[in-house]
Amino acid sequence: ADIARDFFTLLRYWHEKSRWSTTWQKLRIGIAHATEIYVPLKIHQSPFNIGQAIKLPTFTTTQVAELATRYGLNNIDENCTQRLMDLVGGHPYLINIFFYHLIIQTQTLETLAAATATPSGIYGTHLRNYLVLLQQEPDLARSLKRVVSQAEGVELDALTMY
Repeated sequence: ADIARDFFTLLRYWHEKSRWSTTWQKLRIGIAHATEIYVPLKIHQSPFNIGQAIKLPTFTTTQVAELATRYGLNNIDENCTQRLMDLVGGHPYLINIFFYHLIIQTQTLETLAAATATPSGIYGTHLRNYLVLLQQEPDLARSLKRVVSQAEGVELDALTMY
């Protein structure tokens, strides 16, 4: 965490220098990252809120089927693909974890899918990371509760949305 904070602050500093120096404007850096937060950062330290963000789309059913084939899962049919899409909404990371566990464990797709949202399920660590984040950010937890408990849209302040 300490190295990440220092490194990200350095990247942010370089970006700020490029605003005023033609020499620094020649520097180009590409950063690829997941949306999961592993190191909490202050807004002014983060390199992830500057530059051009390119959001990767969720997987389509065709892409899920192709990934299953690449894993050697030839028994994944259209119904299984759709069930997985319904479960995780095409989230590439979660689909990848699902297929990985399907390969290494001797469980059926149905058994694995039934335990996904449990603390001991394959997404337990992923869900616990969000729980920790919500416990550390009470304003965010309150806002999330408002969003999921309302039938209609909820207006949130810009900082909370970020």
